[in-house]
Amino acid sequence: MKKFKGLFNKITEYVFPLTHTCNNCGREIFSGEYFCKECEESIIYNDKIICDHCGRRTFNAENYCYSCAGRETYFLKARSAFVYAPPISTMIARLKYTNKKYLAKVFAKYLSFTYYKNFFCCDAVTFTPMTDERKEERGYNQAEVLAEEFCKIVGLPIINNVLVKIKETPRQATISTAKERRENLTGSFKVQNKGKIKGKNILLIDDVMTTGATVEILCKLMLKAGANSVTVLTVASVSKGPEGEIKGNKE
Repeated sequence: MKKFKGLFNKITEYVFPLTHTCNNCGREIFSGEYFCKECEESIIYNDKIICDHCGRRTFNAENYCYSCAGRETYFLKARSAFVYAPPISTMIARLKYTNKKYLAKVFAKYLSFTYYKNFFCCDAVTFTPMTDERKEERGYNQAEVLAEEFCKIVGLPIINNVLVKIKETPRQATISTAKERRENLTGSFKVQNKGKIKGKNILLIDDVMTTGATVEILCKLMLKAGANSVTVLTVASVSKGPEGEIKGNKE
């Protein structure tokens, strides 16, 4: 079944190249871009005012925003290419749950833009793991696929078999607060093959930063295992201020 899905994806990419149809709505385009004009205008890029530490969209420029101030996050910095809102949030869901692996190539290109824009200098890349059971069920780990496609572009080595999820937990999307999410993940990850990250500046890739609970735990484990630093790069991040999620237009 996995081989069939892989072949189907390759045929689809050949017949419908990523730059010949809009990767959100499927409309035929000839601009050489990833999105049609209408979808492009609806995307909220995370390129306006952001928190200098966690990279979330904020109302005002801040060193530590409402989401990350007052607690140890363990990462050096975090950045995301987009704000988590439609149509990007819908595309991420397609990547995760409907076998649209080709979208990882699209997202990886924007991850590379964000990586270079922020002058990150990392030695190697790793990704948020999932349990073997969940990966078997889904067919792939979307964070791993994103990391692989990203590394093809920037030329960094990818490190496998270091971060391991050893306990299945309720999906983080079903839990609302950061505290509950951290409690949900307690004891669910471990680091193995520590020599692969010892003394290195690691880039951790994931699809979405919501509360940050998952990346905080993983960064803490890697630092404890000997990593010199950990920087986080995600496709999208959820922006929140004191009054809740920041919504509105692209400005």
